[in-house]
This record gives sequence, structure tokens and C-alpha cells, in this order.
Amino acid sequence: GLEPELTATLNVLDIGSGSGNTTLPLLRILPRMNLLATDLSLPMLVQLREVLTRFGLRDRCSILQANAEELDFEPASFDLAVGGAILHHMFRPEKTLAAICRVLKPGSHAIFFEPFSEGNEIILLLCRRILETGGKNGLSAEIQTHLEGFVHGVEQVLGTDKSDDRFKTIDDKWVFPLGYFKKIALESGFSNCLIYPLYSTVNQFENQMKTVICLYGNISHHAVPGWIWTVVRDYDASLSEKQKEDLIIEGGVI
Repeated sequence: GLEPELTATLNVLDIGSGSGNTTLPLLRILPRMNLLATDLSLPMLVQLREVLTRFGLRDRCSILQANAEELDFEPASFDLAVGGAILHHMFRPEKTLAAICRVLKPGSHAIFFEPFSEGNEIILLLCRRILETGGKNGLSAEIQTHLEGFVHGVEQVLGTDKSDDRFKTIDDKWVFPLGYFKKIALESGFSNCLIYPLYSTVNQFENQMKTVICLYGNISHHAVPGWIWTVVRDYDASLSEKQKEDLIIEGGVI
């Protein structure tokens, strides 16, 4: 049923394109489209133009500086809107969703990739458990400092009230509750909202904790005490696959 749509020439809006994390996959997946890549940051758009030129794709994509919270295109202009990890940077994501709904043609879709509180709160529990256990089992100052900073960062963006002045000084402002998107999608004019996990539930929290500690913290896997992975694996094993499907860490939103 999708084949006629994929072979048609589509007007596609890429929101918060950055240096091309969503732009390049769109150009690969949809060879026939008019793609408009947008971002508020001029330096990021300069990087995007350089990347597109390097890959010989510059003539397939238009670039425009635009504020995602103040989209001002003609109604029913686009067949598809895509945003990769953009809505959680905003004070009022609902303004962007309402604007996108207005500029999409009837029957079209918007796709986003965002962090969610349900899974991230399990990650917080794991981090706190590791920090508490570290007092007995030994935890390097490097890992302790990194996990304390990570916990503080996630804790301050939980919830839906972003009126505090501290949000003016931080980039990431949200980890979204699942119900938030389902509510504001309907309020913004969309007919439905589907959310799905981006990661497999197999070793779900172990894999994410490796990302949190080793990737985010730039800490070698060999420098992490083995008891930490024992704690994490116990959490993974205590939850059913069905439960973990509902504990989304990062998800796609359609």
C-alpha cells in the first residue's frame, strides 16, 4: 500500500535538520521528493550545506533558517514532516505540533524521535542504585561524578512545567511522558498518535547504561566494575519483555 506514495514526488519538511542526521537518511530513503531542511542555527545550516555538497546532494535539498516554534508556511504545503530529537529542546512543543499540522496536507504524517520519561526513570533508578552501592563496593570518582551529573540533568527535565527560569539556560528541556504526546497531538489537530520504542527490549537497560556510562561519560568499558553490570542485568531480568515495551527510553512518534 505504500509503494505509490514512495514513488510519488513528495514535499517534505525536515525540522531541526542540524548537520544532517535526518536530512541524509531522507535523501536516501525518498529519492523523489522536494526536501526543505530547516534549523534555527545558521552555523548548523552552514555545516549541513557543506555535508550535502561533499556527498553531491546539494541540488536535492533546499535550506532555510526557521524557528520550529514559529513555522510560517502556506497551509497544506507538505506531504511529510520529520524531526529528529528536536521537540525536547523547546519550551512549547505543542506550538510546533499545531503549526506542523496546519502546513501538512490532509492525510499526511509527522514523524519525530524523542526521549521518554518511562524508560529514563528506570535508568535513574539504576544510577541511584549504583551510586548507593558504590559506597560499599567502591566506585571511581570519575564514574561517581559522571552519574551524579547525569541524574541531576534528567531529574530537572522531568515533568511538563517549563516555566522556571532555569530552562532558559539549558538545552535539553524534556523527557516526555507517553501521555503528553497523545494528548497534545489530538489537541493540535492530528487524528491519531502512535509511539513505538526505537530499541530492542533484549538487554534494554544494560545497553542504555553502557551508553550512559561509556559513551556519554567517555569512560572505557574496562574501567567499569563488573558489579555494576550485575546490578543492571538484575533489573533487565526482573522485567518482562511486555513491560519493557512500555518503558520506552527513546521512541518514534507518528
